[in-house]
Amino acid sequence: MYHAATTITIFDAFPKSIFHFLVSELMNLRTLLKCDKARILEVLDNLRAEGRSMKSQIEEEMLKRYGFKWGVWMGFHSVQSMECAFLPLTSEYIHLHVLSADLCSPAMKVKKHFNSFRPGLGFFLPIDDVISWFDDDVDPSYRDMMIALKPSRYEPYLKEDMQCWRCNEVFKTMPKLKEHLQQEWDKEASSEKAKMERKLKRKHVEGDPASNEDKVEETLPAKKRATDPSGVEPDSKQQLTEPDTKPPSSEADKSSPYDIL
Repeated sequence: MYHAATTITIFDAFPKSIFHFLVSELMNLRTLLKCDKARILEVLDNLRAEGRSMKSQIEEEMLKRYGFKWGVWMGFHSVQSMECAFLPLTSEYIHLHVLSADLCSPAMKVKKHFNSFRPGLGFFLPIDDVISWFDDDVDPSYRDMMIALKPSRYEPYLKEDMQCWRCNEVFKTMPKLKEHLQQEWDKEASSEKAKMERKLKRKHVEGDPASNEDKVEETLPAKKRATDPSGVEPDSKQQLTEPDTKPPSSEADKSSPYDIL
């Protein structure tokens, strides 16, 4: 558990991804959305700042454990159900989910677990989207509709088909979906690690003097490469270092730059 000035960050007791944390503010979400705009944005900006801090820590841990980074989501459930028993009054508080973009977890057991986090479905509300409801150019009627957070609008999403957000394939059973999600993450891991290896290899080649010599060697004409490290043929060295003492072969060869005067 991590305490900030107005928030508490904890591990999710039933994580739905490899990494899953909750950043909680001591206020009910619906209560917050009834406050004035300045107060709403103050709380949401604070939650986002704490979420970004946690995201950075998650990314560091990703690199330590797995050798690469992948996406991290930050958002709210449109219908919040968690009662924070560790907090006073056992009331329902805002909790921002900060979780890795994989949904690979033993705690992912039923359809509503998956659909409550599935990107683009509508039940999971990215924090940037929620903050955008309060932009000055947003129509007030649209804002009012969104901040109402009516369960009748959002709960049907939990009953939608289980569709992979990566490839849009639909699955009938949770075991098949979980197997697929693991395979998708494994492919992403292999791809990202291969990219990192290629990048490191390029850096090694660019920083290796011997490799740079090889590059220079490749740019020299074939005739010069085959003779001497200096790039000059042995027979031509004398011509470059000693003046030509042969007399001109014709009158034209006797001409001087001063002849034009």
